[in-house]
Amino acid sequence: MIPFSEIQLRVISNRVTAMLGLFYPEGRWGDLTRGITAAAGELGISSPEAFVEWLIDAPPESREIEVLARYLTIGETYFFRENQVFSILKETIFPTLIQSRRGTDQQIRIWCAGCSSGEEPYSVAILLHRLIPDIEDWRVTIHATDINPDVLKKASQGIYTEWSFRETEPWLKRTYFTEVGRGTYEVIPAVKRMVTFSRYNLVNPPPSSPLDFSAFDIILCRNVLMYFSPGQARSVVSHFFEHLNQDGWLIVSVTEVSAHLFPQFKGIIFPQAMLYQKKVGSFQQERTGPVVAPPAVQPSRVKNLPRALLPATSGAPDQIRPVPAPEPADLAIFRNEAKTLFTRRRYRDAMERGQKVLEIRPGDADMMALLSRCSANQGDLTEAKEWCEQAILARRTEPVFHYLMSSILQELDEEGEAIRSLQRVLYLDQNAVLAHYDLGNLALRRGEIDEAVRQFGITQRILATRGENEEIPDSGGLNSASLARIVKATMERLGEQV
Repeated sequence: MIPFSEIQLRVISNRVTAMLGLFYPEGRWGDLTRGITAAAGELGISSPEAFVEWLIDAPPESREIEVLARYLTIGETYFFRENQVFSILKETIFPTLIQSRRGTDQQIRIWCAGCSSGEEPYSVAILLHRLIPDIEDWRVTIHATDINPDVLKKASQGIYTEWSFRETEPWLKRTYFTEVGRGTYEVIPAVKRMVTFSRYNLVNPPPSSPLDFSAFDIILCRNVLMYFSPGQARSVVSHFFEHLNQDGWLIVSVTEVSAHLFPQFKGIIFPQAMLYQKKVGSFQQERTGPVVAPPAVQPSRVKNLPRALLPATSGAPDQIRPVPAPEPADLAIFRNEAKTLFTRRRYRDAMERGQKVLEIRPGDADMMALLSRCSANQGDLTEAKEWCEQAILARRTEPVFHYLMSSILQELDEEGEAIRSLQRVLYLDQNAVLAHYDLGNLALRRGEIDEAVRQFGITQRILATRGENEEIPDSGGLNSASLARIVKATMERLGEQV
């Protein structure tokens, strides 16, 4: 391999992220080095300096960048992967969509983003072919895109080996494929015609395309966002939101479900997974940036803290405390209005009422946290961080505030500080399940598989002690059973990689 220095790898990693969206933290520099060494060999580049100089000058859409993408995005998939998603499509989403369009606009539009070698879009096409008997009378459009030209070529050919069928029933090959060689099978023409393959860079999309990338009913982007930096993943998600119809669906992998990444969408919990639906309410949407999930403020769960961290008290434990003075009527009104406006996503109005609360009661930590969430939901993460810092100063032992801070820091791409905030959460509440789950995801992003497995294992053990229908605070509506399924699927995927 070419002996790249640490500084050169940092430059290359940043450039690859900017052009392709692929995120290579230090924990994955070994993978990066192997990929760029192979690409350099094909491009005839032999020295680290020459490669860095070439990468800085190369246009994003050049043939050479396609070569680099080929070595950095070698995907592996198979038909009907993560079958629970296809069960939801088969039993719920497709029947509803077909019924609503039958007899009127008999059109269905789907985008498979990051389609790799094509098993996913063909799986979608096969499912629709089975569900719509008169499919020849429908206009079914399935756009399948990827940045890697080699996998797109294979996908267009539609020829697969037994390995691509490893979790499928016999009817699939028998009905929808033709054996073209020993152990090789080609998709039948009726299905192949339903899918169009093209190269598409999700991070740097072309200003125009001969294909119509708009008004999709469903976008599938599975096992793709996890390789992007947080900022670029948010940008791609916003791009998807703009290209979906009202009530359209965004489907990601179970390992990519996040309370922070999909603020524009409504998370819909199914027994097997969580999917995201575009729901634009009657109110004018004010958010223009990332949204932090709006959890209800939970009571503090402080256990066994050092005395120095406990709130100061005066007098003996059994001392009779004076009854607090009643709150001013305006205070209660402003507080309730702020909370109501927040739930209606009228963040600016909620902030106005919240600031009136703080004029009357300057140390109201819960209201500071509410203002932090309002700021985040409007895209002002710097202000959100400042309000959250004030809430923490007012009540240092509230784990919810430290978790809120970790969410904001993740949105700001300050992963190191986010990890420290999550560690503070666990210091205050060792059973804070989402803190363990987030630490697992952050470890996974950094390529620290052993630490990710450890944190996900702790998450599973905590969830096992809770009721299946118990809602998890700060999760955007997930209950214990749903999160347990997500973690189980993540652990299974990690087992495949090890």
